[in-house]
Amino acid sequence: YTGEYLDVLNECVPLLDDSSCDDDARVRYQAANRIVLILWDYIKEMIEQVKKDQANGAGSTAKLIQNLTDALADQSAKASLPDRKGKAVPCRKKMKHEKPSDNDVNTEIEKAIAYETGRMALEKTTDISDNGSGGVTYNHDYTGSGYAPQAEKDMNRILNQLAEEQALIHYEEDLEADLQAEATRIRYGNAHKNVHVTVNRISYVNDTLKKSYAFVSPPLLLISKRLQKQVKQILKDKREGGKRNRLLLGRRIDTRNIVHNDGHIFYKMNLPDEEPLLAVALLIDESGSMSSNDRITRAREAAIIIYDFCRNLHIPVIVYGHSSSGKDVDLFSYAEFDSLDGNDAYRIMDMASRGCNRDGAALRYVAERLAPRPEQTKLLILVSDGQPSSSGYRGTEAEADLRGIKREYSRKGITMFAAAIGEDKPNIQRIYGDGFLDITNLNELPTKMTKLISSYIKKAA
Repeated sequence: YTGEYLDVLNECVPLLDDSSCDDDARVRYQAANRIVLILWDYIKEMIEQVKKDQANGAGSTAKLIQNLTDALADQSAKASLPDRKGKAVPCRKKMKHEKPSDNDVNTEIEKAIAYETGRMALEKTTDISDNGSGGVTYNHDYTGSGYAPQAEKDMNRILNQLAEEQALIHYEEDLEADLQAEATRIRYGNAHKNVHVTVNRISYVNDTLKKSYAFVSPPLLLISKRLQKQVKQILKDKREGGKRNRLLLGRRIDTRNIVHNDGHIFYKMNLPDEEPLLAVALLIDESGSMSSNDRITRAREAAIIIYDFCRNLHIPVIVYGHSSSGKDVDLFSYAEFDSLDGNDAYRIMDMASRGCNRDGAALRYVAERLAPRPEQTKLLILVSDGQPSSSGYRGTEAEADLRGIKREYSRKGITMFAAAIGEDKPNIQRIYGDGFLDITNLNELPTKMTKLISSYIKKAA
């Protein structure tokens, strides 16, 4: 099935994933409310009818629920499923609301008990019941619970899970060491002579980061999903080949398009192309001034959206932050091309405003991470609120260094953009020229930057 109901379901999935096992009931309530809003267009009419029936005394609650279930079944029966030949096959199977058997209920209760442990609320009591026969009996016929085989599986599962977690932590530690070695290898030029670069990456992602991400991410992931729709078909056609129809120019005419009388009568057959299309690097200025007017908050939102956008479209992406103190530069690795533990999205929640900004050293490091990539197009996007400002690195000399870096890596196939979100926009535009992206409205930062990536996807395709 590929119709609109699937898109609606996909909008609900992140909410279910992020809330269903959350200990905070408010998170689950909020997710339920959001799901109702997403489904509202489909259920409003049925709910209104149930209200009317209830007001008119049209039956018991069970009968009303049955009517609502039947209405939902009728709605779903209108959906069409494509068969292997691409024809629409109506879904005629009607959903039934059947009372489960006692065995089914007991099974579900056992499953719930297995997972819903540790949640019994403290109850105020006045006494302890002492009713019973008393005494002690020793049961010589007891042969065990029979749970040993399942206990073995449970223990093996836990041990394997622990081993996997440890392996991923060791991998992340090795990755951090490799990143630091890369930082040492890079030649930063005379402008950054004797500058010490430290690469910081969280090896173990704690539950605090995960819960924070789960709380703020749902609306951001919906933005990402909407933007993905605009380019998903383009990428699919690029990778799988196929027919591009209703083109304004071409050599092959599809006579069925003539009836539209708009000139879009041509089509083109594309061969499958597995060549990597695009790689993206996002570098966030984490200087102290980014704390003003929620700039770092908007930058963090943009990072979450762009990371999710790229990952779901299988576009390689790295996300870095940078700050400096004196001649020491700190780089913060949030997302890496070759990360394995699946926790990079949570690491982005650690993004914060810190010290000064020595943009040149950070740009060189991230550009060097991007340069060896095999993709046709390589984008490096810097999000900043001002000019470079660090110990001995400011003014015209610093600007000249940045212009030189942009020219150097442009020759190596890297396209740089600077998204300016502060008062120094004219200065940033002077530095980056045609690579300047004006973000006057901070609310537009995530969508503008993601649409910039989308435009290069369309060009490359």
